[in-house]
Amino acid sequence: MINETEAGSRIRDLLEATGCRHDDEFGRAFDEFASNKETNHRALAIAFGEIAGSGDTEILAVVARHADRYPVIRTKLRVRSGLAGRSPPRQLPSVSDIRLHAASLRDFHDAMVRVGAPLKTETHTLLSGLADIFRDATQTHDTLYELPHAERSYFIQFVRACLQPYFPATEVTPRALAERWKRQKRHAAAAQPTDETP
Repeated sequence: MINETEAGSRIRDLLEATGCRHDDEFGRAFDEFASNKETNHRALAIAFGEIAGSGDTEILAVVARHADRYPVIRTKLRVRSGLAGRSPPRQLPSVSDIRLHAASLRDFHDAMVRVGAPLKTETHTLLSGLADIFRDATQTHDTLYELPHAERSYFIQFVRACLQPYFPATEVTPRALAERWKRQKRHAAAAQPTDETP
């Protein structure tokens, strides 16, 4: 079941963090509320970077070490502790899924650190952030970059609905968003290390 309040709050946080704001009374009130919530994007970018660069045998220990300080890391990577006694047991993500998702989250938080990021980085950040929110809200088992880039897909429709009030209409057409997401997926796939050994 989708928690609309949580998803809506995360969407507003993301839009506010990338400089997209409404000038209405509600928007100003939300901006004031959001400004009181501190997220250490630099520390999270470093933590997710270390997780993404960890070897297979040490990755869960690295997740646990960073999650002790930032519990949100466990939630974002869907790696839960203390599962014993819960019914039904949840399937844990594979090491490669953890590494891929950590790399995406590293990029997301790293982009949040940079002040005055160019539009290309801003768009990349928004798409990655909205993809993460969409995955959590719909409880899909797809990895971040397995979300579809088809113009009529629910994901692209979701992104368009979120961004339409903040961007010129030509920048948030289904076709433009689908092409951007397709390029982002291609770039992420090219950045993945191969498992080939010399």
